[in-house]
Amino acid sequence: MNVAYDDRGWGAYDLLPVPTGQVNYGYTYEGIVRAFHKHEHQSDNWVCVKGVLRAVTVHELPNGEKEIKTTYLREGDGQTLVIPPKVWHGYQPIGGDAALVYYVTNTYDPANPDEERIAWDAFGKELWEVKFK
Repeated sequence: MNVAYDDRGWGAYDLLPVPTGQVNYGYTYEGIVRAFHKHEHQSDNWVCVKGVLRAVTVHELPNGEKEIKTTYLREGDGQTLVIPPKVWHGYQPIGGDAALVYYVTNTYDPANPDEERIAWDAFGKELWEVKFK
């Protein structure tokens, strides 16, 4: 298992032996946005295990339109968000720190990462604003 810390939180990688891919844990501090990236071949499967996460996915359609979805994952709700390849994704904690356990279908290879990154606000800052209703 590898553990990494930075100003956004911390993560533990390769938590469990699995036949393919890997199981990871990510802990993120309130106020942090972890976005956006996508994978060419890998799928992500996210489960919130602490707090509440706002997850945003952006699927760029062949006609140039963007399908943007917001999903709230809550500790204890048992919901898994499945993010297929080629879909931009990111998340932020809502109302406090939050954590997720996630299974990725490919083991991370630092020499050849299956990852493309863009800025957290590439699809608009309003995606990450807390809205009081």
